Amino acid sequence: MAAAKAQRGTEGIDRGRAVNDTPEQLADAIAQAVAFATATAPIRMLDVGEVAAVLGVSRPTIYQWMSAGNFPQPRQLSIGRSGWLIDDIRAFIETRPRGVAPSKRHRAKGGSA
Repeated sequence: MAAAKAQRGTEGIDRGRAVNDTPEQLADAIAQAVAFATATAPIRMLDVGEVAAVLGVSRPTIYQWMSAGNFPQPRQLSIGRSGWLIDDIRAFIETRPRGVAPSKRHRAKGGSA
């Protein structure tokens, strides 16, 4: 009975495929799987608190960046409710320079970068 349960979810899986495929075929299969997962993934919206937590900044910082034009505007979900697509936040993160900038406090104490 346990063997029957173990087999139920595996119909259609060719366990020997990866061994016999060329690297190009495997790359193509991975690309197709990623495209499928991306196309079928639910759209995720974040509120300002979630965005602040993801970026490690305060909520007022998010609003300051928006006012200065340095951060994407949220999308209105309903009256009094707005949020950001997670893809918009990812795109914002990709625009940020790599590396670590010294904090104001660190520079004020005479530390080096």
